[in-house]
Amino acid sequence: MLSEMSDEESQSPSIDDDDDDDDDDDDIEAGSDILQDEKEKVNERLSAHTSKAETDPHSSDLDKEKLEQMRKVVYCGKPPVEKDSRSKSALPQPKSSNSIIKAKKEADSRAVSMRSAKKKAKKVTKAYHQVKSLSDDNADASVSQTWSDDQKSLECPPAFDDDDFEESTEPSTPRVSIAKSLRINFVRKMRGNPKRSAIVTAAVLGLAVLLVTVAVVFLQRRSKSANMSSIASMEYVPGKLVVSENHLVLSQGLSSKIIATAGMPVQYPSTGLASHSTFQSETNLGETFHTSSGGWIFVSNADEQGNIGALTFDNDGMAIEYTILSTGTNNSRGCGKTPWDAWISCEDSTNGRCYQVDPTGQRDTSMITVGEETDGGHVNSFAYWTLLKSGPHFFVTADGENDSLQRFIPDQVDWSNPWNMLLGPGTTMYLLLKPHDRTFDWTFNADEAQVNAEEYFPGPTSVDQYENCLYFVSKRFKRMFVLDLLEGTYSEQSTDGQYDQLVRIKEVNASDNFYYSQNADNAFQITARNAQGPYSIVGASEGGDEATGLAFSPNGKHMYFALHRAGVLYDITRNDGLGFQIRPPHITYESAGSN
Repeated sequence: MLSEMSDEESQSPSIDDDDDDDDDDDDIEAGSDILQDEKEKVNERLSAHTSKAETDPHSSDLDKEKLEQMRKVVYCGKPPVEKDSRSKSALPQPKSSNSIIKAKKEADSRAVSMRSAKKKAKKVTKAYHQVKSLSDDNADASVSQTWSDDQKSLECPPAFDDDDFEESTEPSTPRVSIAKSLRINFVRKMRGNPKRSAIVTAAVLGLAVLLVTVAVVFLQRRSKSANMSSIASMEYVPGKLVVSENHLVLSQGLSSKIIATAGMPVQYPSTGLASHSTFQSETNLGETFHTSSGGWIFVSNADEQGNIGALTFDNDGMAIEYTILSTGTNNSRGCGKTPWDAWISCEDSTNGRCYQVDPTGQRDTSMITVGEETDGGHVNSFAYWTLLKSGPHFFVTADGENDSLQRFIPDQVDWSNPWNMLLGPGTTMYLLLKPHDRTFDWTFNADEAQVNAEEYFPGPTSVDQYENCLYFVSKRFKRMFVLDLLEGTYSEQSTDGQYDQLVRIKEVNASDNFYYSQNADNAFQITARNAQGPYSIVGASEGGDEATGLAFSPNGKHMYFALHRAGVLYDITRNDGLGFQIRPPHITYESAGSN
């Protein structure tokens, strides 16, 4: 039985401990060898003694309890497992007490050596665990592990926890990472030192506050940078052509959109509907008029088509209706407006005449008296001056070879029914400039006026009025003349190119701005001029067309113009939401053509 136990022990696996160094491995191996030798010798002695007890009749007085205790000493308090089915009480009892004493002494010596070996192999003595685990299932668990006070030296080595030696059936736990190990050690240290824990907690909170502060500052600066970029994109800088969109080059701070295209219905953004009539082709000069609902109407001529169209906007500048007011005119290019908000359409053709048109379409279109005495037609533009209510003045220009600037004063003035004021007779006179003293006069002699115009301002076009001054342009001389209608004096200045249409806007707390389109070399520009000189507002990103129909909404926030051949109508607005008549202090102007 004991030999079988020894054989089973020898087959048990050795324990491998990665944490021990080379010296511990040597001690374990030496201890295991000594333990194995001791077990074999004790087994041999006990086997021999048991055999003698079975054959010697004089050994019947062998103390069963002493034999059992000796066996416990050898196996550390747990008898060996019996391979047969016999119980411990059925084992043959030794007969000789002398044999027991002798075996006991030998066991004392062997136990001392065994204890020494087990101390050297204390962590992984698998052999000891095997001997310890081979107990008899039927043995009394309450048997004492010691004999008496004088036999304490034969006690078994201190037992280890079963968990230290028990072979686990669970999968091996992965080795803890260095970071986790450091974190565990840190937590243990903090728990053991409240003062240090408080210091570290305060430091962590301080670091968290610092990180949050840095993040907030970063986000604020980023937001400020975005806001500055947004502000920079909104700042209106006339003359700094940097924005490219819709085949245009715009000054910084401007945006554009196409609101109508020739041959296509006009879209109504606020309702999602569209006009029944298609937008006219070859749009030319235009003007805007107030409506009773707070919006306005943009009226414009069409050259060869002979139409006069009206595009109505609400007070937000959204198109809501497009209609054709009149048809059948011949090459209607020039235009103007009356003090009672009628549209004057001028035919730039042989025997051309001027027509009064109601922008709302409530009255029929009528031919007016003004401009009927031009030499060969080609009437271009219309303006008025009403300082003297008893004698309002109306002006037209014609750019024929022998034409001049005309002034018409109606014979009958009825402000209660002004519509008929231009339909009846009146007095027509012509402009005479006197360059020697920078004065001007009016004459009834058309021939004298034609000679004067040919010499000093040939091809008068584009006329406008503000307060007591009348502005007009000499197309061939490329100069703008300013007539002081009260003083009878005039001044002139270069237009830096060819004017096609002239629109004056009075800036708030600033000088006048004259906007005009320049068309030359198959390219165009919308240019403005004030006391500082000309500066470009809008330019063409590609050539081949000319700008016409320049006009502003009554609130000054929308600039309208069309590309003549493409038939596209544009709406230009400022990104800051202000009108073109407003010039904030931070706005600077750049000269025309600068980028």
